Amino acid sequence: MILDLDKLIVQVKHNCNISDAGYWGYYSICGMLLRMRELYRHEHLLKVWDSILNEDILPWISEREALWVELEETSLCDIDIDSNTYSPFEIEKINEFLIDHNLFYSAGYGLFHKPLFSIAQIKLHKMMNEYHIWYLDKEICRDMGSSIAMVQGKNIFIRLEMLCNLLWEKSQELSTKQNKIHLIESFKAYGIGDKNLSQEEIYNRIEKLSLDLAEMLIIHEYAEALESENKVEWLDVLQASQDRYTELHIRGIKDLLADFSENGTLNYIYSQRNKSLLGFYLSFLDNLFHKIYPPLFEDIRLFFEKDDWEIIKKLQVKGLKEITEISNQVLEVWKLSQEIHQVSQYLILRFE
Repeated sequence: MILDLDKLIVQVKHNCNISDAGYWGYYSICGMLLRMRELYRHEHLLKVWDSILNEDILPWISEREALWVELEETSLCDIDIDSNTYSPFEIEKINEFLIDHNLFYSAGYGLFHKPLFSIAQIKLHKMMNEYHIWYLDKEICRDMGSSIAMVQGKNIFIRLEMLCNLLWEKSQELSTKQNKIHLIESFKAYGIGDKNLSQEEIYNRIEKLSLDLAEMLIIHEYAEALESENKVEWLDVLQASQDRYTELHIRGIKDLLADFSENGTLNYIYSQRNKSLLGFYLSFLDNLFHKIYPPLFEDIRLFFEKDDWEIIKKLQVKGLKEITEISNQVLEVWKLSQEIHQVSQYLILRFE
């Protein structure tokens, strides 16, 4: 098999641009600017601590927006390799050409059904039962999406470079955040927070930290994959969702169902008895999860006060029961009506 890597990168990047052109409007202005800034940093090979000057990025933003106007009605393109043509989502067939070069092509759908594409170097591959686990390192090309971990078929991939960038941002905000003592202590456990460290030294420690957090995130994706196998209707509901509110709440319930499951994140953290992992897990949760299930935050904070791991185990058992009830109600509404607006109405009545 012959691989023209440069040609493949051009094709994948073209689909990245098509995806960005079709979905940039789904982001808030703040979210959009942050994503464009990180994409600029990636395309210009800048380190996370390098400054970006307005006179440099503003012309690039104008050029990218002009490109999106050209591509906004364009469909995703097939991938041509060695005289063969593949759908951009045939990742296993495309990766047959890449694996020997220690590269991995990932494709899937993220928030708002946005297609996500990237090519990255492989750091590690292992099996978790019938699932292939891919630890992806330096990314060669990518779109504007920011999904750190994903499941596609029997493949689970974790994007370490993107995870490191997220952890870098969190480490830089420690001195400005209020009531984040658990996150500060979690970073300190990895030697991050010493003001005498150089930026490169901090990033090197973040890279080591990312491998521990990658295990936790993979457990989440694996648990979610198992839940999807057991309740295939979840994918139907997600695909049918047509507004931001419904999709975010459906994804939030699915995430919590995975986290509370027997194979999920909280049981993993409990088995490790790792306070730092719990602190980072808490930092990854946004206000949506607090609205869906407030006891998650209350019990984790209680754990940090009492230092009693049985609080976490009881939370997992209680949370699994209560989130399962909510998820069953969502699926029941869907099965009876086959109307996504009925699901939306249930979510509004349940959480507002």
